[in-house]
Amino acid sequence: MTSLQPVQVEPLPMSSGGKSNKTQQELEKTNETLTMLSAQSSADAMYDPPVPRPVTQPTIREAFCGSDPHTLSEYLMIVALGLIVYGFLAK
Repeated sequence: MTSLQPVQVEPLPMSSGGKSNKTQQELEKTNETLTMLSAQSSADAMYDPPVPRPVTQPTIREAFCGSDPHTLSEYLMIVALGLIVYGFLAK
């Protein structure tokens, strides 16, 4: 039997060398993190089983704050018209 050994991935350098400043160090750290995540995701994709198919077909349901969108919109329209009428009569 063979055992799997972890391999450290070497990130690419961001600059040609010389004195490093804070921004360069942050970019190199970000590059190192992205390289590690890329290697991990490719390893996960290689060894993980395929995603199972859904039992039911996915559907998109759009509603306005409830199961029946017409009810709330009708109430908002009635309240808006009532406030407009009240504004005209109160003047």
